[in-house]
Amino acid sequence: MSGAEEKGRSVVIHMTRNAKGKKLFMDNGISTTKYNVLTFLPKNLFEQFSRIANFYFLVTACLMFFPWSPLESTTALLPLAIVVLISMVREGIEDFMRYLSDRKVNATKVDHLDGNTFKDIEWRKVLVGDVLLIKKNEQIPADVVLLNTSEPEGIAYVDTCNLDGETNLKVRQALPQTKSVVDAVTAAQFQSTIVCDSPNNFLYTFNGYMTIVEKNCSLTNDQVILRGCVLRNTAWAIGVVVYTGLETKLMMNSSAARSKRSSLERGLNLKLISVFAFMIVLGIISASIGVAREKDLVNTGKSWYLYQGKTRSAASAFFILMFSYILLMNAMIPISLYVTLEVVRVFQALFIAWDKGMYHIETKTSASARTSNLSEDLGQIDYVFSDKTGTLTRNVMEFMKCSIGGEKYGKGITEVAYAAAKRRGIACQPPDNVGKAFKDERFMQLLKKDTPPIVRHFMWMLSVCHSVIPEEDSTKPYGIAFQASSPDEGALVGAAADFDYIFKQRGPGYVVVGHKGEDVRIEVLQTIEFTSDRKRSSVILRSPDTGEIVMYTKGADDCIMERLAEGAEFRAITMQHLRDFAADGLRTLCCAYKIIDEGFYNSWAARFNEANCLIEGREQAVAEIADEIERDLHLLGATAIEDKLQIGVPDAIEAILQAGINVWIITGDKRETAINIGFACSLLASDMTLIVLDSSDPAEIQRTIHQGLGRPGKLALIASGAALYYAMDEDNKDTFFALTERCQSVICCRVSPLQKAKIVELVRKKTGKLTLAIGDGANDVGMILKADIGVGISGQEGRQAVMASDYAFGQFRFLKRLLVYHGRLNLMRNVELINYSFYKNMVYTLNQFIFGFFCNFSAMTLFDGFLYSIFNVVFTSCPPVVYAGMERDISERRLMAFPELYKWDGNRKWMISYGNFWLSLSIGILHCLISFLVPYFGMAPYVDGNGQSIGYGGFGITVYGCVVAIVTTRIAMMTTYWTWIAHVFIWGSACLYPLAVLILDYSGLGKEIQGLSVPTLGSIQFWISIIGSVVLANLPVIAFKTVMNSLNLMTNKVMLIERTKVKAKEARRQFELKNIETEEQQIIGRYVDEKNETGYNFDPPVSMYRIQRFEQPSETTYYTADAIRERIRPRMVSTFGLDQL
Repeated sequence: MSGAEEKGRSVVIHMTRNAKGKKLFMDNGISTTKYNVLTFLPKNLFEQFSRIANFYFLVTACLMFFPWSPLESTTALLPLAIVVLISMVREGIEDFMRYLSDRKVNATKVDHLDGNTFKDIEWRKVLVGDVLLIKKNEQIPADVVLLNTSEPEGIAYVDTCNLDGETNLKVRQALPQTKSVVDAVTAAQFQSTIVCDSPNNFLYTFNGYMTIVEKNCSLTNDQVILRGCVLRNTAWAIGVVVYTGLETKLMMNSSAARSKRSSLERGLNLKLISVFAFMIVLGIISASIGVAREKDLVNTGKSWYLYQGKTRSAASAFFILMFSYILLMNAMIPISLYVTLEVVRVFQALFIAWDKGMYHIETKTSASARTSNLSEDLGQIDYVFSDKTGTLTRNVMEFMKCSIGGEKYGKGITEVAYAAAKRRGIACQPPDNVGKAFKDERFMQLLKKDTPPIVRHFMWMLSVCHSVIPEEDSTKPYGIAFQASSPDEGALVGAAADFDYIFKQRGPGYVVVGHKGEDVRIEVLQTIEFTSDRKRSSVILRSPDTGEIVMYTKGADDCIMERLAEGAEFRAITMQHLRDFAADGLRTLCCAYKIIDEGFYNSWAARFNEANCLIEGREQAVAEIADEIERDLHLLGATAIEDKLQIGVPDAIEAILQAGINVWIITGDKRETAINIGFACSLLASDMTLIVLDSSDPAEIQRTIHQGLGRPGKLALIASGAALYYAMDEDNKDTFFALTERCQSVICCRVSPLQKAKIVELVRKKTGKLTLAIGDGANDVGMILKADIGVGISGQEGRQAVMASDYAFGQFRFLKRLLVYHGRLNLMRNVELINYSFYKNMVYTLNQFIFGFFCNFSAMTLFDGFLYSIFNVVFTSCPPVVYAGMERDISERRLMAFPELYKWDGNRKWMISYGNFWLSLSIGILHCLISFLVPYFGMAPYVDGNGQSIGYGGFGITVYGCVVAIVTTRIAMMTTYWTWIAHVFIWGSACLYPLAVLILDYSGLGKEIQGLSVPTLGSIQFWISIIGSVVLANLPVIAFKTVMNSLNLMTNKVMLIERTKVKAKEARRQFELKNIETEEQQIIGRYVDEKNETGYNFDPPVSMYRIQRFEQPSETTYYTADAIRERIRPRMVSTFGLDQL
């Protein structure tokens, strides 16, 4: 971006170059590759060796070039080269694929205005100022301002899926002043200048104006089609290019995904450092002993032939021996660990994506892991922060009730109200899900007769105060599909249509509403759009009834109430109705209107239009001028929309709480709505004490917090956004967070998107625990990004949350499975993988240290150099990958049935602790001793048929074999979930060893073992040593597990759960096997079958189980989950002694 563009960009249509022929702006070619032919090798190698582990092994390999090195450089270079080469090939292929993709995109053709005709050119040649003709189903090559389309009123329908992932079509509309541009000739004649923002990455914001005949016409996002969009349902569109290439909004949003490192990986660095320190200590010990032995041998003349003519100082000998032993034990740090962990995480991410238990059939949405490096953190979550609308609820809005002029209309009961009645023991009819949600014959009759003016105002407000675009669709009611920016607006416009105010058409400066069989054309003067800061939207029009200028405004109740005229009617009764609606769990909006004087409007509109043409500070200026007119309003009433809970939300939240995870619901709804939703979704319970923070007085907030800290029993906290502002300041946040840690549940209401992100960030920093945020809308993106793990719901509000998330799926209930099943297993697998990787290398490399006691610590190597280099690559690479990809210590069904296992009954802290890590290393030291001493005593007396001893070369083969056998049986002992894949890779890797020894011997690659493979492998002592070392290594482990299990000190809860599950499973089986005779038995049989089949218990508090009778499948009866349980429980208790299902 040039310095001249700092405050905006000026684009003259048709002018793409300056007087010297130089391009005014960058061209449209793109390159997303990291490398080119010249930079690939140096840049990639630099990146590879920027990793600490790779740099360490590079230094180690360099040291091996010195003559005093006990190992050849190939010993370190071979495995390092393999690891680097694998990464290099992977990155090279990925970058080459990016290059091919770029070349294909840049060569795509588009019609561009050349003189008085449109000619096709490649995308890469498109320049700012060019006029383009885009045809139906073509992709947009650059960011263009729309001039005209084939559709009436210059409307274009665009698919933004490539941009934001949303599948619903968006509507863009050209300015009325450019409708003369209909072909190449008129496009060539059209002259204008566009002034707009400098290139930026704000997808949903565009500020600018177009100068047409010395008049500035405001441009917004509605007139812009971005690169990557596809033109749909529109024959053609003509537009002028304003941003190209890397300056398009698509490319400026194509930066690499933010990098998150798991807590396990962060702790891995400390483990690496501690092992390296241990290795240095062993090197110092080895050098000290070696120097002392060398001095003794030289002084006493023993072994004089070793040192004849080779004198060196003690200091020189010390440092040479120390570095020699560090080189001998360099593999104590596993070179393949990072690669193995990366491969395993990819598989774990794929397993999440392939999990049918997280597939949402209704939307055909699979789960997706958008990052693979956080899989183990899913098993360590302590806090879940959830949005409500669209996350816990379906975001399918239904207009259910309203208040107009102090009268409440709409009957029926909501799911939340039904749950509240049940909780209080009040008998009531369940929700009626047949037909429309709004049911009130009194109101319908009111619309048929002489409708009161206030009701007509209310109806006009519903039908015109919105940004909905109507589309013809014969499959929809009234033959119209309402394309709404939010489900709420769609529900209100749909309700207006049900009341015979059918929104039919939107054009520049007017809308058409069908009413009583006639199309009423209404002049729209101004639209003031909704923003999260304003919390309201308005439309100014000429009344179809009186011809006066009327402004209709709808928005949040607190926002509208403070803008009412002095002494406004119906305020008190409407507020009471709003509280009643909130108690029923309904989403509410307040509605108002105002008659505006013509002269005042003209003066105000001039300033409003000027503000809309600003490049910088447009939003603030528009908001300030809008605030002037949106005052002294007259109250019309309120709307109440039901958003039902998703299936399985109560069960999922209950399971997450049982897993020991704190759950916070963060919503913009009113306190009453939030509390009732909390009860409906099992976050709140009747035995909890509710602590309410809903004040703007800091002293009162402090007092409430301290009172809450002193209360006994189960606590739940309800906090408003205003109260949180003071509760989380420097003076109160310590006591506030102490209170939240005491509470089982927290609900934050009336919270802004900015506060959502701040709450998550503060909890994460203050507690130091892992957080997860889940949401479905753009207002949830902030908290999703701030959390350690962000989860997006593919909902009705687009895919912004999904695009910002680490994991995504279609329904909230899948969070239970993601955490309790995948999270717990991935944590266990990856912790064991890391510990096992260090363990096996400890067993392997520490033998060099032990061998030092038998070679005077002269840095003589025990193993053949080539064998030494392939230990991690050939014999021990596959088993840990298979284990970490497939191991299940507890079955899926048991994990889902008993979420308490998520915390491992207190063992999780031990599993991820450094104590457990060093326990694994200690076992490795013990197994190393066994792998050395068993062959030492078993092979020492052995001589072959020629009377020769096997020698230290054969001894090294035997020790190496014992190491491979021990570490293989170790991972076999760890494995509880055996498949044919596990058998092949675990036992197959071990069986490769004898074959590898024979190949190295006869090929000449194994210089230290030539001629020794057959005598060694053919000796009975070799196989006795292998068997003996395996038995001795595993006997203590087996004995330890046996003692722990018998004393119930290790798997207390697991064993209890297993026994309970067996009894429950047997009980269910008995019910399934019984003859189904009565309707009650049919209900029980089907319910048990559903539970047993899925492993889920989808229990919305008021939704009904639909049971089809076996004899008459067409007949359907509805029963509540509680009713079914009540029928089952007595029989279960009496027969099997179980207190609950």
